Amino acid sequence: MSKEEISVVVCAYNEERLLEDCLQSLINQNYPADAYEIIIVDDASTDRTPDIAKSFVQSIDSEDAHIRYVRIEDGGLSRARNVGIRAAENEVIAFIDGDAVAEPDWLANLAEAFADGVDYVGGRIEVLNRESKIARLAQATRHKQIFEEDVMRNHHIGCNMAYRREVFEEVGGFNDNLISRGDEVSLRDRIPNRFRFQPVPEAVVYHERPERIRDWIKTEWEASLLSGLYRDPDTFIRLAVHYGFALERSLIASLPLTVLLLGVGVEAGLLFAVGGGLAAVRRIVGTGEVRRILKDLVDDYGVVRGMGIHLLYTYGESAIHGIGTLVGAIKYRNDSLLPPNSDPAEVVETQSNTQLPVH
Repeated sequence: MSKEEISVVVCAYNEERLLEDCLQSLINQNYPADAYEIIIVDDASTDRTPDIAKSFVQSIDSEDAHIRYVRIEDGGLSRARNVGIRAAENEVIAFIDGDAVAEPDWLANLAEAFADGVDYVGGRIEVLNRESKIARLAQATRHKQIFEEDVMRNHHIGCNMAYRREVFEEVGGFNDNLISRGDEVSLRDRIPNRFRFQPVPEAVVYHERPERIRDWIKTEWEASLLSGLYRDPDTFIRLAVHYGFALERSLIASLPLTVLLLGVGVEAGLLFAVGGGLAAVRRIVGTGEVRRILKDLVDDYGVVRGMGIHLLYTYGESAIHGIGTLVGAIKYRNDSLLPPNSDPAEVVETQSNTQLPVH
């Protein structure tokens, strides 16, 4: 077993229901206790998260694990991650969310990848609340991960990723304007090519997915509004592609209206119908990613239900992200797309079962 020294940053906001399970899974790692530390960053939670975290810290002997609690003043996810980076004592920094649970070999598998000389990695995320049909559906579509040589999808996700400290020293940490989603995408876009990435599907954590459609829609809408804020304005092609995809999705979303216009004799609707139809074909079967999603849906749900789910998901995702991205571009038009990180989040409370400082 490789003995890379790792700092595990657990970002938590109102995670009273699952935080203890998360922390216990980290204590139960098949990894030397003296080779990793746990840093809980509480982003001004208003539920029992602080009490649970501090009680857990007090209950763990320092010989079993080094664990610290840090509370900040309502900074958002990116600032919480940056506080964790500054508090970390080790050269490899891993991230897991406070509502996720790690498999016992999670750290060992991450460490093996870093022993091979990589600079940052992303692991596999399985659905935790499998009893929910909606959660399983979200896992099979929006959160589907693919780890194959010819097809890669969602292989670098915030609740299961790790980096060498040198990466953060190069790019300056996470963008502070991203308060809940997109922080890992923003960071990845800024990492120079000389840093080597490797997916590690053997490193598994379990994470909850939405159990209600309205919660799923709300989360995706909020993410789409902010999506343009983490695109590099100096890379025109990347920015153009991003908003080009938004227009493509919007064409798909407008297909029902287009059909209605054609039905009442508005010939201009034909142009939009052709554009929307071509866009829909690409989104439904045009890439290796979506073909793999469709295949797995058909295997799991049957041909008719699987195809129906795929079509409904493609349309819903296109409508939310296409329209949301364009609305966000207008809503945040006066904001810098990549602002410099603001002042560090204020640390208002710390607690530790060791004497290590919090920076």
